[in-house]
Amino acid sequence: GRITQISESIDTQTFETYKEQKRLNQTEAASVTIGLDKPVVVERFQDLNNLGRFILQKYNKVYAVGIIL
Repeated sequence: GRITQISESIDTQTFETYKEQKRLNQTEAASVTIGLDKPVVVERFQDLNNLGRFILQKYNKVYAVGIIL
């Protein structure tokens, strides 16, 4: 998967919000759109929390974790 759009980000230290950033820092959380190469079954976290989580990793390095809104 690849992050295709960052809709809004929040600096978790200052709680400031930013619109349409191109990259995230380690202290930021964000609402993002993820593009996938193949279909994947997911559910909204509030409906079924076991299928409502995700991890983006490459070569055993974790780049992002989160929940499906």
